[in-house]
Amino acid sequence: METNEAIFFEKAYRRLNIFLWVFTGAGAAAALAIGGWQGGLGFLIGAAFSILNFRWLKQLVHGLGAKGAPRKAWRAVLFGMRYFLFGTAAYVIVKFFGINALSVLAGLLVAAAAVIAEIIFELVYARA
Repeated sequence: METNEAIFFEKAYRRLNIFLWVFTGAGAAAALAIGGWQGGLGFLIGAAFSILNFRWLKQLVHGLGAKGAPRKAWRAVLFGMRYFLFGTAAYVIVKFFGINALSVLAGLLVAAAAVIAEIIFELVYARA
């Protein structure tokens, strides 16, 4: 049987995923309307980086508490280099493909917006 805390976190994670996709869709539509296809594509690329980083952080948190076989060393190196990899990919996308850098940066904020939305949700619907 799952504990109340585990159920709470599972529901919060499901809501976070919904917020991620809602903000990605709404932001991409707004960026497309404002900046054309370069703006929309840039936002989607930034949002993809943001969602991928969020998922990697979730895996790290679960890995820290997991019991069993130790993780592979290359995963730790990849996790440590994620900002370098994202930065390099963003630089190539902006410089060589002509995608709007501001829309990529806006897309990178999708996970932060989803977390803030979840915080607001929890404050409004808090159970005592």
